[in-house]
This record gives sequence, structure tokens and C-alpha cells, in this order.
Amino acid sequence: MLQIAAYGDDDEVGEEPGHNNEGNKTTNTSPATTTPTTASTSTTATTTPPAADPGTEVIETAAAAPLLADMKSKMCLPSLTPDVLDPAGRRAFTTSTQREVYYNPTADDLNTPQKGPLQPHRKTPLGFEKNVLCGFADDLCISQNAFNEQFHTFHSFGYASDPSGVGKIVGDKTQVAARGGQFIFDRPPKKAPKSASRAKGGNPGSGSYLGPWAPPASEVAANAKAAAAELAAASAADASADQAAASSSSSSSATEDSAATTAKNGESAAEGSGSGSAAEGGSGEDGTSTVLYLKGDRDYRGRTFISPPSDIKAGPHGCFLPKKRIHTWNAHAKGVSCVRLFPKFGHLMLSSGLDGQIKIWNVYESRQCVRAYLGHSKGVRDLCWNADGTRFLSCAYDRQIRCGKIPYCVRLHPEPAMQDQFLAGCSDKKIVQFDIRTRGIVLEYDQHLGAVNTVTFIDSNRRFVSSSDDKSLRIWEYGIPVPIKYISEPHMHSMPSVTVHPNGKWFVCQSLDNQILVYSARDRFKLNHKKRFIGHITAGYACQVNFSADGHYLISGDGEGKLWLWDWKSCRAYQHLQAHETVCIGCEWHPVEPSRVVTCGWDSKVHYWD
Repeated sequence: MLQIAAYGDDDEVGEEPGHNNEGNKTTNTSPATTTPTTASTSTTATTTPPAADPGTEVIETAAAAPLLADMKSKMCLPSLTPDVLDPAGRRAFTTSTQREVYYNPTADDLNTPQKGPLQPHRKTPLGFEKNVLCGFADDLCISQNAFNEQFHTFHSFGYASDPSGVGKIVGDKTQVAARGGQFIFDRPPKKAPKSASRAKGGNPGSGSYLGPWAPPASEVAANAKAAAAELAAASAADASADQAAASSSSSSSATEDSAATTAKNGESAAEGSGSGSAAEGGSGEDGTSTVLYLKGDRDYRGRTFISPPSDIKAGPHGCFLPKKRIHTWNAHAKGVSCVRLFPKFGHLMLSSGLDGQIKIWNVYESRQCVRAYLGHSKGVRDLCWNADGTRFLSCAYDRQIRCGKIPYCVRLHPEPAMQDQFLAGCSDKKIVQFDIRTRGIVLEYDQHLGAVNTVTFIDSNRRFVSSSDDKSLRIWEYGIPVPIKYISEPHMHSMPSVTVHPNGKWFVCQSLDNQILVYSARDRFKLNHKKRFIGHITAGYACQVNFSADGHYLISGDGEGKLWLWDWKSCRAYQHLQAHETVCIGCEWHPVEPSRVVTCGWDSKVHYWD
């Protein structure tokens, strides 16, 4: 290693070993040799000692700095210190993806918008970055009162305030102009005072005194003209009446008799259609009829009884366990076989009984029977709403579908574009696909060896699973009469009820060996051995099984009239309620209310729990 020591003018040569000067620090013990050198500004005499021993330490001084810099540049020694860059030059080339900044930026520099040419390969537009999966979401704080005001304004008037900007309104522009942008909680504007002049009150002593209640002068003049015209018409009518009195006596008596008959019929009709009475509906071609238990089929706003109330907000929410019974409907003369709540809102309830009747009940306000459907001659087995709740299907033991055998279950296709087709599982081991428009059979699925109990759509409604009395499950592609999966084991029992989990990944089956089994609804449709719900007694009964709206709870009835509730994750039974005196055959969780459940049983009652 090269070692250099530089000596100034006042350095002495040949110092004793170990002596340290202020400008020369060395521990060399050898004699020194002097060599003259020339500086840039003055001539100085410097001495360069010979090569030092390996143990010698040489310390550089200020005079040797130029020489060291020149030698480092020739030897290309690396620089361990970062370069100091110009802040003004770096600002123009700082990108949004850069994670290191080599200068201290100001607050204005950090908040400067992005600039530069458009980049077609970018996934997001230039100017903002995605903070959620579908784009950029801006945080906005709205009070509950302000949200309710805009919610009810939109449902009542058809427009609401835009939360993205002050003063912006979205919705029906004609209603905005007609109402002046008024919201539902705003007070109506005061009416302008009448500027018409009042007539004089008159003399208080006379009979024509009006006082402060005098009408406008223009109204007094108009009333005087109308009174004069009416007097002239009355005098002319009296003159003509005297001439035709004799000829009109017989005809007037006949007219009075017919008017009295009409009035009597009108009074009897009014008594039949009063409050709490039933209005007969039209009868269908096949002998079906309906009875409406309302004064009219529309309210003051022109809405039918199937329109949901404006204060119901359908959406995802957490659910809680019910604790007590809050209402009871004496629904049918015989046992109730099935209950179905209105899709998405649940403000109406559809119930079917073994007496052959189907009824619609109001769940929220009066909780009375809205309409009854008469047409089945035997007990109704199953019900199914369509996607928007405007129609429903029913099947009974009277073979009303006209497929030759008794239908045990019926399911409309859930897709809105395919609401004209439905599947019916029958007692002749077949699943029949019907078209409502043509009223004919489109396809038959005939691979089962026993009566078909359930048909349930899975896997985004592309497939459906069917269960049968042959103790097997079959998975079908919709429209292809060949099963893609056949599930049958020696230990399996018949499964008369199947329900899909709200997340669509699993479906559960009510097995007649007093347990509920879980299967995968995708890929290989395997049995989940880690999930099994036990504790209830369902042997011999087709008790329905259902989920809460958030999928956290599983509910089912049993043969002893109890309502069982399990936790979906841990498979632990939370509680069981004594719901009915006999078999609790059906249950369903309300889609909007977080802790309300509807149950039905063979004791002809429907209970509402909260």
C-alpha cells in the first residue's frame, strides 16, 4: 500500500524517534531525505521519507490533498458518498411510482397533480389511483337524518340530492321543477295573500251586514249575475211545467218506481263490499278463483298490495337469534304445509294448507289476510315465488299440473330472463320441465329410481340438484337430461329438503337419520365431513331447513314441534324453541328483519318470532 507524508517549511529533519510535530505526525525511525518541490503560489522545501516499514503509520496532511485526489482519479477508486443532485432538476422527472426522493420536497410539491402524456397501457386513468377494487371511492360522512331525508324524498318525489356536490340533484327533472327542489322534510311554501279587495261590510243595523267576512268585490258581482240568470231560468221552467203536468204524471210515477229499485240494489251492494268483507275475484278457465279481503286492490297512490312499503331497506345486514313469539296467524282449517316470504323484502307471506287453499298475509302493518286463492281440491304440497314476486307456482296432490302423476315439488328458474320455465319433481320418478307460454312439457329428466322430493338450483343457476326416495342425490346441467354427478352411499338416507347457503358455495340436506349434511355446490360436490348438524328428530317428516340472511345461522323444524338454531361455523346448537304443538314442518328467516323467523306446523297455525 502506498503511504505518503508531506512536510512543510518549518519541519525539521532527523527528529528523534517517536517525536510528533504539529504538521508532521510519524513514527518512522529511519533518517529522512529532502527533496525540493514547487507549489502553485510559492516555493517550499518538502521532504519525502523513504518507504516505511510494514508497522509504520503515516497520516495525511492538508498539503497532500491535491496529490491524493489526482492519484484517486487515476486509480478509479469508487465513491462511497451519494451524489448531491439539483432539486430543481429532479422535480420535473419524479414519477408517481417512485419510492425514494433525494431532496426535501415541500408540501406544494407533494400535492402537485400528475402531468405528462397519456399512457394507454395504464389500468387506471391519469390523475387518480384506485383505492378500491372497482376504482376510486371518496370518503363521505352523512348523518342518519340527512340520509333518511334523501331516501324518502327519492321514493316519494323521484329525485334526491347528489352527495358528490353541493346543490346538485339527481332524478326526475320535471318533478324538481314542479316542486322547486323541495325535500320531503321541508315545510311547504306559504301561500301568497289574496290581494283582491273586499266588499264593504255594510251597516251593522241592517240585515245585509257582512262585517269582516265580506267576500271580494268581484265575487259579489259574479254572484249577482248568476242569481239573475237562475231566476230567469226558473220562471221559464215553471211556465213549461204547468203545460206538461198532465201528460207527465204517468211517466213520472214509473220513473220513481225504477229509481227506488236501483237505490235498494245499490244499498245491498254497498253492504256486501264494506270494511272487512271479501270481494269475489274473477274465476279462471280451469275453475280457480280468488277472494280479496281489502276494500280495493290499490291504495291512494295507485300502488297494489304487492308493492313494498317505502321504509323497508333491503340490503346486507347482521342477524340475531329470535327469543319470543310476537304474533300468531290461524292460517288454515287444516295443517299448514309450506310458508314462503316475499322475495327481497318479505312484507308479504304466502302460506299453503292441507285444506287446498293458498293465502297471502300482510307481515308488517295489519297482519291480516290480503287474498285467498281457491282452486286445488286437495292439500297443497309446495309453493314458489318468481324473481320479482308478481307470480307464484303451487303444486298439490290433485295433479293440477296435468303431468300424469302427483307433483311433490316445483321450482321456477331463478334467472329473470327464464321466468317462463319451471321444474316439477313428480311421484313417477321423473323431473318434468314445463314452459308456461306453451303450457306443455319441454324436457324430462328420468334417471331417479324413486319419487323426486326436491329440486334446487346451484352453481349460479347453471345446474340443479335433485333428491329422491331412492336415497341418492343427482346433479344435472339445466337442459341436459343426463346427470353429471351421482351421489349414493350405503349409509345414506332419503333427503326431503335441500337449501343453498347464501354464499353459494354449499348446500345442506335434511337427512331422515336425524342429521343435516353439507355438500359442496361447486367442482366435485363432495360431502363435507367436518360439518354435521345433529340434535333434532326428523325421522319420517320432511321438515324444511333454511339459512339466515347473512348465513351465520341454520334453522330447521323437527317432529316434536321445536325450532332448532345452529351456528354455521361451529355446528353448535344455540337453542331450540317449542314452536308448535305438533310437527314444525316449515321455517323461513325474514330477508330484511335481522331477528325474525316464520314457522308453520300441522296444528294449522303460523307463528312469527323475534
